[in-house]
Amino acid sequence: MIRSSSSALSLATLFWLVAPAAIHAQDPPSPVVQPAPIVREIRVTGARQLSDDVVRSAAGVVVGEPLAETQAGAVDRMTQSVQRKYRDEGYSFANAQVSFDPDSGVVTIDVNEGTIDGVEFQGVDEKLARRFASEFALRAGDVFNRERAQHALDALLLQTRGAIALGHPIGASGARVLTTLIYALRARQLRYGVASLCIGGGMGIAMAVEAL
Repeated sequence: MIRSSSSALSLATLFWLVAPAAIHAQDPPSPVVQPAPIVREIRVTGARQLSDDVVRSAAGVVVGEPLAETQAGAVDRMTQSVQRKYRDEGYSFANAQVSFDPDSGVVTIDVNEGTIDGVEFQGVDEKLARRFASEFALRAGDVFNRERAQHALDALLLQTRGAIALGHPIGASGARVLTTLIYALRARQLRYGVASLCIGGGMGIAMAVEAL
């Protein structure tokens, strides 16, 4: 009887020693993974030079699909992508602010395309600066575009801006204007041009030129 009791006691002790170890050896429960929020709508505000569809496409998200990364990462990526699209199109001062509401699934893209506060010309006298400002194609309030600004500046500084810019040689105005026109057509790869002159006494003359 004593041996039997001792064996039972030993088995019980062994059970209580092994059981906690087995319990602690079990894997912890896996954390619950929240599904990525779904994009339900993409709202664009402030876009004028680029269409809303172009801005949406640049953002790189699709309505009905989940965000491919964390919310903060997605917002930052969309912001950079929209601004890069504007830079590529020549809108150097454009900025974008992107936000996402996970409850409604709405992506909001607020665009500031970068308007001009004013135009100043430096390095010339005041009279010429005022003349340039009045003739420059871009004005305060216009959206700045790098290519348009360059074209406007080229037109402003173009040496063939009329007979006064070319000079007025006595007895040779026609030859001067016509020769300049021919060279300008070749340089710009244009086909047609018109040279015109005023003549004393209210008369005038013009010649149409075709570059072959």
